[in-house]
Amino acid sequence: LLLQQLLNRGTRSAVLSEALVGGGTTLAATTLMEMHPRNPQVLTQGIAALVCTVEACRRSGPEAAAAANGVPRVLAAFSTYPDEEQLQILGTRFLVSVLDWSVSLQKQVDMDFAKVVLLIKEGMRRHIDSVELQMTGLSALAKFLEVLACTSEVKDGGAEGLVKTVMTRHASHAEIQTWGRIVLDGIFADRHWVPRGAA
Repeated sequence: LLLQQLLNRGTRSAVLSEALVGGGTTLAATTLMEMHPRNPQVLTQGIAALVCTVEACRRSGPEAAAAANGVPRVLAAFSTYPDEEQLQILGTRFLVSVLDWSVSLQKQVDMDFAKVVLLIKEGMRRHIDSVELQMTGLSALAKFLEVLACTSEVKDGGAEGLVKTVMTRHASHAEIQTWGRIVLDGIFADRHWVPRGAA
């Protein structure tokens, strides 16, 4: 938690952020995650530190996360604890950030993007009422569609129905409606669809 707070503070200072990354905060986070694989709270805090690292330090953050085996650590926690809402939100943010990493880093971490997409959808199914998780999940699916053009991976398993369920549950939330339509369009469904009574 302290690492996360320091990195959040460091977003206002590039020098501090780079110093924290260079000082091994990422390795410390993944080491704690490895030591406590059955503790969702520790895992969530570890992922939060990794998210802060890659978001505060756009160049060195991903390099440090890759070197510290951040991707497999996060993916393991992400798949093991689908019912932990905050872990799912942070895990999605971290894993989708890999799409913005350099090609060489993406090859190094060799992330199974299809598995990530599947897990994101599972998290969305389990937390239908969470506005933050649905926003994070929909925007992540939209990013995968935009960058990888992975229409079948996103569409498989009833994604159209899932997105419409989310849009119906959050019919008054404009951003969820917008992201929902973007995802529907990306899987060649009707992007003009609206929840019943919302038109």
